[in-house]
Amino acid sequence: MKTLRISSVELDLIDKNIALEKIFQFIDSTKTKFVITPNAGQLASYRKNSQLRKFLAAADLRLMDGWPLAVGATIAEGKRYPRVTGSDLLPEIFKNINSNVRVGIIGGSNSELTKKQLTAGYQNLNLVLVNDEIWIDSTEDAERLKNLCELNQVQVLILALGHPKQELLALRLIENPVANLSLVLCFGASVDFLVGTQTRAPKIYQKMGLEWLYRLLTNPKKFFKRYFLAIWPSIILLVSAVRIRVSKIF
Repeated sequence: MKTLRISSVELDLIDKNIALEKIFQFIDSTKTKFVITPNAGQLASYRKNSQLRKFLAAADLRLMDGWPLAVGATIAEGKRYPRVTGSDLLPEIFKNINSNVRVGIIGGSNSELTKKQLTAGYQNLNLVLVNDEIWIDSTEDAERLKNLCELNQVQVLILALGHPKQELLALRLIENPVANLSLVLCFGASVDFLVGTQTRAPKIYQKMGLEWLYRLLTNPKKFFKRYFLAIWPSIILLVSAVRIRVSKIF
């Protein structure tokens, strides 16, 4: 599997289909595997936070969520690499997962609605845990999460808590492993998009890499600061990509 270190992150250069193959292989693993989807808005926090960098280095799959990362990889490698988002992967995982695999979700906006819609929409999905309580990165919450997973014998855990909370909690699961847990997916708002408690951008925006613009136009109060802070890290990322490409050519 080809990887690329660019700016403050290391990325796995694979498409959606290969990512799904890897994820289903991970489900059968005897050791817990971790999947994350970094985006441009997270670059600054990875640069500043040593714990996030530690988790990034330990993760088993680091997928490109966000057009600046995909564009940067394409420039650096001289070959087109697409975005691979949790929102695109999650429906395929739920559709094809073995019914014997016990799935848990931590996060999301409405646990009752989430469980109702997902169990109705995905016949193979064995959803044993949905929890939308408040979670923080703390020793107490890490222990609470471990106990919940072990009590419900969760094999695949989806952390839908947003960045950086979900990654920092996931790091604690590496440091304090959960019995029988084979896969942890740090997928942010993907669950809310899937059940409709948050609205994802129309397909035309997704194809053009303009989901950020749709979110900004529809909810400027929430997203303006987030995307403003992502501008400079994105510029640094693209400059780094150009330097990598130039170094390969010359």
